[in-house]
Amino acid sequence: MAWLALEVALRTHEANARASGSPPGDLSPRGLYQASVDPALRYELIPNARAIAETGVPIEINGAGFRGALPAIPKPPGITRILLLGDSEVLGAKLAERDTLSAQLELALTKRDGAVWEVLNFGTDG
Repeated sequence: MAWLALEVALRTHEANARASGSPPGDLSPRGLYQASVDPALRYELIPNARAIAETGVPIEINGAGFRGALPAIPKPPGITRILLLGDSEVLGAKLAERDTLSAQLELALTKRDGAVWEVLNFGTDG
């Protein structure tokens, strides 16, 4: 019975948080997130946002609203592009850009075969 009460409480809390339309207060670092206009999302990264992680490294969000350099559009010939989706581990919320999973994967793929790779970091907290 206690599990049922806990489940109801958690679902009620989540429904209330979604209804408020604001990002959760525990997203880190602060200043990177805004309420989303998409009703399916609760929050999203703010394009061109800048913050300092608790580790002291700068975190920058590009003009398109994701971490890393803006890619060329359309994609130039000869580049293989990967979109990396995930949570705060993919975002690298405490890491310098060069240390993120996307940057390290891009480096490893390029070293492996000498081809030109772009790994776009679409990670977000949550």
